[in-house]
Amino acid sequence: MLDVRMLISLLVEVMLLSVLLFQDRFNGMIARKNTLAGTKEYHVAFGEDSYTVVTAATTSTFRYELIDALAESQDYIILLMKKRYVQPLDKRTLTGGTVEEFKRFLKEKTGKMFRRVK
Repeated sequence: MLDVRMLISLLVEVMLLSVLLFQDRFNGMIARKNTLAGTKEYHVAFGEDSYTVVTAATTSTFRYELIDALAESQDYIILLMKKRYVQPLDKRTLTGGTVEEFKRFLKEKTGKMFRRVK
């Protein structure tokens, strides 16, 4: 028969394992909950020297040299910026060219290589 200490220890281990396995989902849920009103939907336009993000709440322009890293998942191209800013771009909504053409464009503009993420 399990004593109370063993049962508590087992529960703590299960909780820690759950946190480790689902940490990215937990972080995503928290980030989504903390998103500013009017910024969940956006449009991004890419130019020669910069790109512009337009939401219902604001319009922001970013120069390509601010991009610290490029990442790619199955569904997204992800721009990682200074000061912990991340811009996910849904591959399914890209217009004006193919995903591969867009990746080549970003590599040329930033001088960065893409990292593969899950």
